[in-house]
Amino acid sequence: AKRFVSIFVLALLVLFMTPMFIQFSLASQDLVVSTFSGQGGNGGKNDLGRVRTTSMAPDGTLYLADSDLFSVKKFMDGIFSDFLRSGRNWNGIRSENPCGVFAKSVNEIFVSYCDSKSVDLFNSAGELQRKYIVNVGLNDMGMDWGGGLAVDQKGDIYLSDELNHVIIRVDGVSGSSEIIAGSPGVRGIANGIRRQANFNKPRGLMVDEEGSLLVADTWNRAIRKIDRLGNVSTVMTLRCGVMGIDRDSRGAVFLIGDRECGC
Repeated sequence: AKRFVSIFVLALLVLFMTPMFIQFSLASQDLVVSTFSGQGGNGGKNDLGRVRTTSMAPDGTLYLADSDLFSVKKFMDGIFSDFLRSGRNWNGIRSENPCGVFAKSVNEIFVSYCDSKSVDLFNSAGELQRKYIVNVGLNDMGMDWGGGLAVDQKGDIYLSDELNHVIIRVDGVSGSSEIIAGSPGVRGIANGIRRQANFNKPRGLMVDEEGSLLVADTWNRAIRKIDRLGNVSTVMTLRCGVMGIDRDSRGAVFLIGDRECGC
């Protein structure tokens, strides 16, 4: 936890503005921000709608879940292309909208949808390898606003259900699903074991080096931790809501704040 606190960087993400993709680079501890794609979400190959999640594969391919354009795009060698695209227009069907993407390996690309009811596994060619159906006994799942998808080394899948304030695990082998933390429909910041704990709009997820799951608990303005035994603790609290969490190849952890967040 001490290492996590010492290396985090809080980045600002403003939602619902003109879509663009922002690149961050660190040099001599100076943060350089540049825009390398995005012109307003009209649907062109080099255009972006509302990007919910990004994930980079080990070969450097960047995947972007774009819910507005019903697509997952990939960016490699300076070129954008469609990895997955339904071609539909927004009609309120959340199961058609990719909200999460996670590149576990070059040939294992997981995609979740905005209703949090299913996760698809694709190979690098965009061919469907397996569909996981999420069924944890909740009548209304989700809206996942992005970041609520992570996969551990074993292949188990984690989803954050911000509507019900719970964290879900899908077994990568059997495909069975369960609520591993949080009490459905109950908001709070209580720590404890599994369902004794509470969250308030959990969104971004990240599996750390020890196999624990870090949760961006947005409305609690906190980073929460679920260890491998199911114990939930609060790692840190922040000045504003945090929506996303990730780390780079050097182990530096990055947090993405909500629209009211200041650095």
